[in-house]
Amino acid sequence: PSTYQYTVSIVPQYYTRLSQEEEVTEKVSEILTLLHTDQCETEYEKIKVIYDYVCSHIQYDRVHSGNPHHKLRSTAYAALIRKTATCQGYCVTLYRLLKEAGISCRIITGAARSGTKEEFHAWNIVQLDGKYYNLDATWDCGLKEYQCFLKGCSDFTDHTPDPAFLEKNFTQQYPMAEYSAL
Repeated sequence: PSTYQYTVSIVPQYYTRLSQEEEVTEKVSEILTLLHTDQCETEYEKIKVIYDYVCSHIQYDRVHSGNPHHKLRSTAYAALIRKTATCQGYCVTLYRLLKEAGISCRIITGAARSGTKEEFHAWNIVQLDGKYYNLDATWDCGLKEYQCFLKGCSDFTDHTPDPAFLEKNFTQQYPMAEYSAL
């Protein structure tokens, strides 16, 4: 029998420098202190105060959104330091803040549909009372009344997760709520 030998090369692509990541880490700590997350009585309060911060302090990066070479737009650095980001930047920012505050969350990729337009998108899921709920800070940024905060699967139908997030091993580890928390 013939044997084959394969060589696999993994070349990571970094969107930020170490100094930028250190700046983000400092900013995350500063924000959580400012928000008094350590004094929140419930996980809901922590999630809400962090979500409010992200939705009110970051704007969608319309300048660089169409430029595939401007990777910084997809980072927590862009969101927290420059105050603009695309959906990935919102997600990693929310992820960093929530995780640091002790809240279980994940970033979900897939597609989102607005009217007849569907495009690649990313959002978060967050654990509350043993179930996971959808959060989309990108879609809620700048709104007074949120449309995508703690949504269950039945009322988050304009977002479709990639197939990997629908597989049994993922859904068992991250059981999604059927209905919204509110």
